[in-house]
Amino acid sequence: MRSKLFVVFSVVIIASMALTACQLGAPAAPGAGKTLRMSFGAGDVPTIDPALTTDTSSVQIVEEAFVGLSRANEETSLSEPGLADSWDVADNADGTETITFHLRNDVPWVRYNPDSGKVEKVQDCSGKDRMVTANDFAYGILRTLDPATASNYAYVLAFAIVGAGDYNAGNADASAVGVKVVDDQTLDITFNQPATYNVNIAGMWVSRAQPKWIIEGDDCTTAAGDKWTEPGNFQSYGPYTLKEW
Repeated sequence: MRSKLFVVFSVVIIASMALTACQLGAPAAPGAGKTLRMSFGAGDVPTIDPALTTDTSSVQIVEEAFVGLSRANEETSLSEPGLADSWDVADNADGTETITFHLRNDVPWVRYNPDSGKVEKVQDCSGKDRMVTANDFAYGILRTLDPATASNYAYVLAFAIVGAGDYNAGNADASAVGVKVVDDQTLDITFNQPATYNVNIAGMWVSRAQPKWIIEGDDCTTAAGDKWTEPGNFQSYGPYTLKEW
């Protein structure tokens, strides 16, 4: 148990360091254009898929392209609101802990349009803007845990979330995982035991929302599968979509 706790703490610390490395000075004024410059080592960034990211370069890109339910303060490393405005913590009679995340309703999925050279909102099959919802986060968590995804960091969720270990090991189906969508703006995550780092784990890159309609397809979108992060397919909801960031 101590070794597992050490691993979880280590991963949370690494995530906090990655967030700190992304601090690039004072934010631009509202409505002003923003230019983000990053410095990486030699070679390509291996992946920008939140479920598959393991190295610091990839994590840095994911941190700029996707926002977690919570986020670590760049100076204190304390958890603060991300896509979730707030959360409630409840201790359960069986010794587990349920955290209810209350999500914002004003964050759209976006993509880059090479024809116009601009970032534009993604629309659904009825022509409405696709907003980030609790369903997107639940899908992202379950996709990371899915044995078929083969995520190297799925063990962090498998260790912490009720039923996640059995699902990740192929011994149970997704319904056994302690992730429940209450409504579009409310997500329950039940953890195996109360812990101060549970909120941090919910905010890690492996817990980010992922676009099911691009990955698996829907009535108006062709499934891209593992190629969903390639140019022409990639969609995100980075900090630049939040007015105050």
